[in-house]
Amino acid sequence: MKEVTLNDQVRRCDSRLLRLKETQSVLLGSLDAVIASPTMESLDRAVIEFADFLRVDVMAGVTE
Repeated sequence: MKEVTLNDQVRRCDSRLLRLKETQSVLLGSLDAVIASPTMESLDRAVIEFADFLRVDVMAGVTE
């Protein structure tokens, strides 16, 4: 029984690690878009997209 529990925990940790790696990639891409925004309009859009991503990511973490 302990082996099954441990395997389940390892699976969950692997899944969480993959999600964190994906999150890191998206965060860096979003920050690059904010930094590279040449106009206030594109900056506003980049910041809104970044905030939307963070909101979705935080909510996903709450439900786990």
